[in-house]
Amino acid sequence: MRFLLILVSFLVVFINDIQGQSTYTIAGRVVDSAGVSLSGATTVIIDPVDSSMITYGIASEEGSFILPSIPYRSMTLQITYIGYGTFERQINPEAGKNMLNLGDVVLSRDNVLLKEVVVKAAHIPISIHGDTILYNADAFKIGSNDAVEDLL
Repeated sequence: MRFLLILVSFLVVFINDIQGQSTYTIAGRVVDSAGVSLSGATTVIIDPVDSSMITYGIASEEGSFILPSIPYRSMTLQITYIGYGTFERQINPEAGKNMLNLGDVVLSRDNVLLKEVVVKAAHIPISIHGDTILYNADAFKIGSNDAVEDLL
């Protein structure tokens, strides 16, 4: 029994050691072209083979991000922030290193001007579907305490 306990403990330590070497961490800081931190920027690691998301994170108030436990192979880093262009970069980890610090990642403004938008709404008061008459109550001015007869 004691031998089995020692064997299981050894296997747990060995597996944790192997897993620690098979993953790495990416860190950095998201800023704009003026060096202002972009808090809340979304950082995503994507597997380039099938475009599946491996992990993601949100930049802190200082714009810094940490993405831990990334499999030790080539991945794509994608950073997005509203009003800014998408940053995309292929990440190739260096052998033997478990941390990759990208420093400041600069996002550039993505200015897209929209034409004017006009929203119009019309209430169709009555519609007939087969043998059923539907009344749209929003199309009529009634009080909150009015009876159904007042609507009709």
